[in-house]
Amino acid sequence: MPSQRSVLIVDGHSEVSQGITKALQESGDRVAATYSGPHAPAGPDLTVACDVTDESQIDGALALVEERHGPVGIVIASIDLSCDLMLRDDRFVSVADNRIIGTFRLIRRAVPALRASGQGRIIFLCTSAQDGLSARQFGSTSEAALRGFVSRMARDEAFHGITCNVVTLNSPLGQRVSVRGTAHPASTWQTRVDAPLVAAAAKNVKLLASPDADGVNGEYIGVESRLLMVS
Repeated sequence: MPSQRSVLIVDGHSEVSQGITKALQESGDRVAATYSGPHAPAGPDLTVACDVTDESQIDGALALVEERHGPVGIVIASIDLSCDLMLRDDRFVSVADNRIIGTFRLIRRAVPALRASGQGRIIFLCTSAQDGLSARQFGSTSEAALRGFVSRMARDEAFHGITCNVVTLNSPLGQRVSVRGTAHPASTWQTRVDAPLVAAAAKNVKLLASPDADGVNGEYIGVESRLLMVS
């Protein structure tokens, strides 16, 4: 890969995504990030609004990134599996489509450029916080889907020089801080990490994205994180 690589981060809003953006920019890479919602994330060289449930928006986002930064050689997909206690069936499907299936759609669109690079990198950044039976079921189902996808892609795309790995931000029960009440209902579970953990995650992602990581494929690297109940 050239010294100045084209990087695409799916969902650039998270603290960890921003830490990764800074780490890769310091290495000379050009970083683009997708986002949904009204506000673009700060930090990336290019931000692109993209609803990953919409194929046309995915095509438009990738086309813009390729025009500005060249063919994408590294895709970093930030997937937050956090969900709340009251996860109804329709919400289950909606969350899965946005956070899991939508990410797979974008990666599928990016694969031709990754193959052409000869050293493509796909890195999933996975965070989670679940409270309640339905939420844990969603988390387990999503994790199983992710593991199957990564395992299969790691094998299938290795021939083309693409590696596929996962960095997970773990959430031990002992680090949960419960502040339930009217001001902090169960639906406000989010994953929060402090600065040292952001740095650790960024360091691991930077390593997996490097040209020297050709032999690392289909791996899961765990980084400990803290969970807080936030409003």
